[in-house]
Amino acid sequence: MNWKEWSHVAIVVGGALGVGIVLRLLLKTVVARWAARTQTEVDDQIVKALSGRVIFWALLWGLIAALPLVHLPDRLESYLTRASLALFLFSVTWLIADITNALVPLTARRFELLVSRQIDVGDFVEVERGGGYTSHKGYVTDVNWRFSRIRSLGGTFVDIPNSFLTQSIIRQFTSPTDGALVPVDIQLGAKADLPQAEKLARVVAGEVAQTGARLRDVYFLSGREPIIMTLVFATPAGFEQGPWVSSLIARLRPQLAAANLL
Repeated sequence: MNWKEWSHVAIVVGGALGVGIVLRLLLKTVVARWAARTQTEVDDQIVKALSGRVIFWALLWGLIAALPLVHLPDRLESYLTRASLALFLFSVTWLIADITNALVPLTARRFELLVSRQIDVGDFVEVERGGGYTSHKGYVTDVNWRFSRIRSLGGTFVDIPNSFLTQSIIRQFTSPTDGALVPVDIQLGAKADLPQAEKLARVVAGEVAQTGARLRDVYFLSGREPIIMTLVFATPAGFEQGPWVSSLIARLRPQLAAANLL
C-alpha cells in the first residue's frame, strides 16, 4: 500500500469514528432528555446501552468499508469482512441481553407493588425513610413502570420511583368509596406516654363522631423528636375538612397538655 491508499483508509475510518462520536453525543443529550420525560424506563435503558456501543459499531463499519481500499487477497478480505460482521452481530446480541437484564428488575418492582397490593390508585399512603423521617404523604393517583404518583394534602403531585417505594416503609390506608381519608398530625413531647395519648385521642374522636368523621387509625412517628401522632379519619363525601380539623385540634391539645403529653 502506498501513502494515498493509507490516507483513503484513514479518511474512511476517521469519518466513521466521527459519525459515531456525534451519534453518541446526540444519544446522551437530546435523546436521553426525551427518554427521561417518558413514564417507562425501557427507553432509558436502550439509550444507555446504545451510548456505550455506537462508537464501536461506527468504527467497525468504517473498517469494513475500508477493506476494499487495502487491496488484500480476495480470500483474506472475505474472511475479515465476515469476521467483522460476526463481531457486530455478537455485539447486538450482547446489547439485547444487557437491556433485558436491566428491565427485569424494573418489571419486578412494579409487579411487586401491584401483586403484593402495597399500594393502589385511590389509597392514602405515607412513605417513610429510615429514622422515622416521613418523606411523602398523600393519595396515590397513578402506578406505572417507572414511578408511582402521589397527590399531597396540599394538592401538589410527587412522582416517587418504584425502586424507592419497594425499599421504604409504607403505611397504607385504603380510601373509603363514599368519602376521603383525613390525616391529622399532633406534635407530642419527646417523652410522651404514647398509649395514654392514643387513649385521649380516641375519646375526643368519639366526641366528634357525630360530625360524620370516624377515626380509623392512630399511629406514631417516634424515630425522631418531637414525636408525631397521626389520627386518620374517614369522612363522608363533601365534608368540610378545614374548620373541623381546627376544632378537633383545639379540643384535643388542652387535654394532652393537661396530661403532660405535649
